[in-house]
Amino acid sequence: MEDGDELITSSNLSCKVCGERQFTLREGYYYCQECGTKQEQVRAVQVERDADFLEAKLFKKQKIKIAKAEKPNLTSWECYNYILRGLVNDLLSFGAKEDLKLMSLQLWAAYLRRMEVAFFNKKRVELPRLGLRFLQRDASAVYNHALQRRAGKRKRRQTDDSRASVVSSETVSTRQFRKNRRKLDESSYSLHSSMNSTDVSQTTFSSANTSSTGTTGRAIKLQFSARARKHLKKVMPVKHIEKHALDAEGSLKCHRLKPLARSISRTEHALLTMNVRQIYTILGIALNLIGDDIQLSDLVRLIDEDHVSSKDVIQYFPENIAPYCKEMLHEIQFYIYPTKYSDKVLREHIGLLSKFLNIREFVQPKMIKLAERYVTELNLPPDVTAYVEHLINLLPPQMRTRTSHEYPAYEARTMAYIIFVLKLSFGLDGHTEKLISRAATTINQCLQKLSEEGRCINSQLTPPSLLFVWEDWVNFVEMRKVIVSHYNSNFCRQFKQCQSTSQLLEEVEEVRRTQLEEAAHKADDATKENTSKIANMNRVFQQFVDEYTQSAEPVESINFPPSLTPAHSYFKRILLHCSNAGTSATFKIPEFMRIDHMQRTLAPYTHSKELKDYFKQHNWVLNVRRIPCTGERNKVGVFRPANEKRERVENEMYTKKIDFDISEEEWRTSKEVEELIEELEFKTEYDRYEKNYVKKLQADALKRQQAIYAGPSCEPDDKEPDGERDTNKSQVSRIVETDEEDSLSPAPERTLTINEEINVRSMHSINAFSECDMEPIKSCDSPIVLNPRRGLNNVRLFADLSDDEANDEILGDDDSNDISNIEERSCTLLTSNMDCWTLLGYSHNLTVCQKKLLESKFPRSFFWLLETCAQSINVDWCVIYEELLTIELMFAYGVEDLNDFKDYIRFKYNNPIKDFNMLINTYRELW
Repeated sequence: MEDGDELITSSNLSCKVCGERQFTLREGYYYCQECGTKQEQVRAVQVERDADFLEAKLFKKQKIKIAKAEKPNLTSWECYNYILRGLVNDLLSFGAKEDLKLMSLQLWAAYLRRMEVAFFNKKRVELPRLGLRFLQRDASAVYNHALQRRAGKRKRRQTDDSRASVVSSETVSTRQFRKNRRKLDESSYSLHSSMNSTDVSQTTFSSANTSSTGTTGRAIKLQFSARARKHLKKVMPVKHIEKHALDAEGSLKCHRLKPLARSISRTEHALLTMNVRQIYTILGIALNLIGDDIQLSDLVRLIDEDHVSSKDVIQYFPENIAPYCKEMLHEIQFYIYPTKYSDKVLREHIGLLSKFLNIREFVQPKMIKLAERYVTELNLPPDVTAYVEHLINLLPPQMRTRTSHEYPAYEARTMAYIIFVLKLSFGLDGHTEKLISRAATTINQCLQKLSEEGRCINSQLTPPSLLFVWEDWVNFVEMRKVIVSHYNSNFCRQFKQCQSTSQLLEEVEEVRRTQLEEAAHKADDATKENTSKIANMNRVFQQFVDEYTQSAEPVESINFPPSLTPAHSYFKRILLHCSNAGTSATFKIPEFMRIDHMQRTLAPYTHSKELKDYFKQHNWVLNVRRIPCTGERNKVGVFRPANEKRERVENEMYTKKIDFDISEEEWRTSKEVEELIEELEFKTEYDRYEKNYVKKLQADALKRQQAIYAGPSCEPDDKEPDGERDTNKSQVSRIVETDEEDSLSPAPERTLTINEEINVRSMHSINAFSECDMEPIKSCDSPIVLNPRRGLNNVRLFADLSDDEANDEILGDDDSNDISNIEERSCTLLTSNMDCWTLLGYSHNLTVCQKKLLESKFPRSFFWLLETCAQSINVDWCVIYEELLTIELMFAYGVEDLNDFKDYIRFKYNNPIKDFNMLINTYRELW
């Protein structure tokens, strides 16, 4: 306290902050003794007077009237404008480009212009016009029209005759008063409509669309948009529309100005109804048009993880409006729409909104950069990115769509490139990848042993990178799903993992909290009944929750910041957390999860020269053998929807009642697996064209070939030897048929020695290359007989064997020495022959039953990869498989042989198989 301050204890005054009743009086104001808060509503006033000739000073309290701010009266468009601005600021904090703010503003302004809310008249500023599904709050805020109430039945009370006469006289006088007032209002409205100079539409948008609109007590004639007037004209005549527009109190009950949702089309309802889906769609389009790294799948994931969420939107409003936000959001029907949407829903809505706003094309992201990010997310070696880059540069994708204004699946196409590379490298037929993995594991053990020996001799010697092992990587990814799902519930739902008990309880608590918040804004009887049911269910499970919380250990919580590579960054953060926790960590990380597969390499699977030289330096021999696909998988299959319409089996899961009084045997008998209806037809014998048409195709192809070689730009170089051209031709790997594999050139009878001076370039490709590598022979090599490479290198491990027999045959004792022989100091590297299987067809609009049938035809390893990649970007696996079919048909069947054309790629149009030709032409339009 300072000098002159007085300590006062008040019985009728308390501090609003801490509740203290002792105050310090200083310069006429009361300050709380505990917290020092100044009491603005009370002030001490000094009054002087003479009493019995004695001067005395009296003090009295004077209450100060503080002018309260007027309650804001925002429209739905202003509320969503604040929400859009808040979500844009959140994305900017996550690393989005600064151009997002301007692009979002332009799209939002374009949407308001199409809705005839703002910026729709270039000559003058008009009031916002009401749309087809307008909200009553907008009509009240802009035009001062009262809420239209439904006429309800009045409950009559039994009264005596004297009182009934008094009530009847009062009712008659009230009706007469309302009738006179309506006549007065109609005369004033007619006067306003006849005066063009003082038209209502000249009122500025800012004065009518803000909270100051409601200061004027006079109602304004409703103005409807063009779409709304077109619909109202179908229901009522134009003059009657004007009567409804003048009805400020909502006394006319003959027609509904706002039509029912079932009476309009789905597209109009999706576009003209204002909700948070419009905001998410604008953000998705804006991110694409500015070329940001955040794709649509990333936006959906950020919404699911509540990094970009519409649950707590009150924080986006100014401080003076925030106290009234819940009431306003309830009036604009904000809480009746979902806060999260799937990738499919937002992608379809982007197509509708882009057509509505006349956005003709989208910006294709940098596919190579996107592939690099997805390779990091999947923890794959960087060699996969290099192979994807080669494919993209060889034939850049155009990303065409079936219809206009359709948002292309950029993320799915990039994932399809990665799957295509892995499919070529490992076969993914259920057996090839296992054999390659076992051989690679043996070679890695040899490399570790040789590196230890090399370090003992020379410490500066850098050993080569270990080979990428498919089976080890699959185990790593699966265990990573389990570990990250233990700490992140959204990741658990995304990858369809089992939720823990604590995660289930958190989800139930979140649902209960959301339902109670929604029920707080509703006062109808149905909501009260549902609230009571929720309370009863909560009491039932409360005992279980209490027992679990007492016995369960506390769950460790880790805060995961938003990331574009969630699985990779989240797992690194968990590893750091467990390392810092040490032995006190509740979750023990296995040792094989600390292996970084990104540090391994895929290069020896395609170019093994460096690895062979390394083994040769240590007096080891590395044999490279190529494995074709199995006999059953090597056949190309085609699927299509069945022609005959068969009755589908109804799923009775939701129609049957739960029976708790049932034995295990009865339950097992009731769960007999029903055979799926063959809604898809699979065939390996294809429809071909007629012989005359095939001859015509061959003749046309021959003419095009002759025209190509006849041109000056495509004429082959005469100076280049034939042997070099054959050499280049043999170096290009391609997908071939089984019949072509069997047609091999005869082995040469020529023996090459180091003393002979022979030009290697002048020799045939079969003579110029060794059996194990594509590199020319060296002069230091001993005399060898150069046999055909394809004849010796293609190991027919699966010839005349079924899948099960092949597996047993390869893992026998006789063949175990072929992979690794320590005594002979030799190893065998098995690689794919780049002739992977294909299963072609139309996968765009498959039903659930058809997806199950198609899934059963896939090898398990391939479908695991397909589903994992689809879950990583929150899409259905059919979307990625459609993009994969586009790539396979283009590179395997849709282009001519790359050896015949030097500087360009030529599309192939003369496939004699009718099924292939139709699929190629269909998917080529999507390239």
